[in-house]
Amino acid sequence: MKKSTLLGVITLISFSTFAQNKGDKGSGIGFGVKAGVTFANFASFNSGLGTPDPLTTNSVTSFYVGGVVNIPVGSMFAVQPGLTLIGKGANTVPTAATSASGATGGIKETPWYLEVPVNVTVNFEAGPGKIFVGAGPYLGFGLFGKHTNSFLVNGAAQPGTKASGNTKFGTNSATDSSNDLKTLDFGLNFLLGYQLKNGFSINGGYSLGLTNISPDAGIAGNTSSYKNGVFSVGLGFAF
Repeated sequence: MKKSTLLGVITLISFSTFAQNKGDKGSGIGFGVKAGVTFANFASFNSGLGTPDPLTTNSVTSFYVGGVVNIPVGSMFAVQPGLTLIGKGANTVPTAATSASGATGGIKETPWYLEVPVNVTVNFEAGPGKIFVGAGPYLGFGLFGKHTNSFLVNGAAQPGTKASGNTKFGTNSATDSSNDLKTLDFGLNFLLGYQLKNGFSINGGYSLGLTNISPDAGIAGNTSSYKNGVFSVGLGFAF
């Protein structure tokens, strides 16, 4: 599915929830939209190429957009399920020692996921609004992305490395190494923010992946492991 189509779907969801909210004020259930910038990297990384690892990772910048449902539980707590389109990934590059041996460039993954987070938040009145902190699990499904390979050793591409192209999600086997990342990503969200009484909010968060998304994990003798990690900063509006 193309990125523009997904953004359109999320926009429609946001407008539909706004319409529902107009007829449901008595329940206390609210709806909102959010968007912001992500700074993604692999929270843990093992290329599986030896010890010490000849590769390391740098962060990549992307963005997120989505909607959320706010379900109050008492006066301070709320449950917030949502739907988010979010950019993650990392740039895998040679370590200083590997670079000294003639390695240059890197392999950059910029995947996009459709995520379903379910957070529990605690709210504290403060000035003209409220502070909120929260945490909860998320489940992400890889949709599309880019795989950019500029990794060279002494000016030559390495055998077995995939050329630049679209990210392919799936699990590799001993006879198939065409996939870049596993499809499913599960982890935990942590968030902190401030919301004004008019509904506008600013927030920051961190998503810690618990799933090894290396497509080669499980192949006999392969020790590779990548887990997503994403810092985010954004704005929101609650209807």
